[in-house]
Amino acid sequence: MDIQKIETFIQLAKYLNYSKAAEKAYTTQGNISKHILALEKELNVNLFNRSKRQVTLTEAGCQLLPYAQQIVQQAHLMQETAAQINQKHQHSLTIYTIPTLISYPGLEKIAAFRNLHPEVNLLLKETENAPLSSIDFFDENTLFFTRLFHLPESSYEYKTVDQDHFVAVLPADHPLAGEKELALECLEREAFLLLGKETGLLTPILQLCQQAGFTPKNNYGGSRIDLILNMIASGLGISLLMEKTIQEKLPDQVVYLPIVPTKLSHLCFVRKKGQHSAANELFWESII
Repeated sequence: MDIQKIETFIQLAKYLNYSKAAEKAYTTQGNISKHILALEKELNVNLFNRSKRQVTLTEAGCQLLPYAQQIVQQAHLMQETAAQINQKHQHSLTIYTIPTLISYPGLEKIAAFRNLHPEVNLLLKETENAPLSSIDFFDENTLFFTRLFHLPESSYEYKTVDQDHFVAVLPADHPLAGEKELALECLEREAFLLLGKETGLLTPILQLCQQAGFTPKNNYGGSRIDLILNMIASGLGISLLMEKTIQEKLPDQVVYLPIVPTKLSHLCFVRKKGQHSAANELFWESII
């Protein structure tokens, strides 16, 4: 049922004059007549008595008028509520982030934005790293702070805020701990404590080791860097980790060394290309 036709019914019932109703609705008398005839056909009742001298409501018109008024009132309330929801949505922003956000300038960017735009409802959600093509949470209101080894395809926008690379992490009393740099093949016989696949780091580590001519023996598969560091301190093995994720939490009994070869990663804010909310655009413009 067309709301505009119902509004025309209410206007004509109010003024009982086609000319006056057309004037108030900023339309023509012909359109008023078409709307009323179409509504009467849809309802299968006559809403008005028409004569050359005057227009009056029929008994059916009198009975249906209150319902028409309620329908229009509810329609306007629905439009107002939808506008409020949209306004709230435009001022909301969700940033999904990998657990190591604290190790990179991404956290500072988010904090600076919150201080600059307290009116934005900012929500942070932690998630593990994953290929961009497999992520289903991207929408106009969402960003992802993530680690990329290859910059994204053309359907994504990204802003890089930092870079990081793999280092070898060893017990301080390890025979190789005093070296300035390690060739990765020197670690072939070591027991490795590697982060799990869900972190997005296992695959590039395996590729590095295969490039060096071996497959590492892995004795771990979780996502806790602090646990790996404590296990290394206890002499349970070694690891390959991103340098900046361990600098602030390295136990005294643990050291890290550059390795050759290594892999460079990019720490980026990523979003899908297309239309974005006002809050999303504000944040994107704030990243320098």
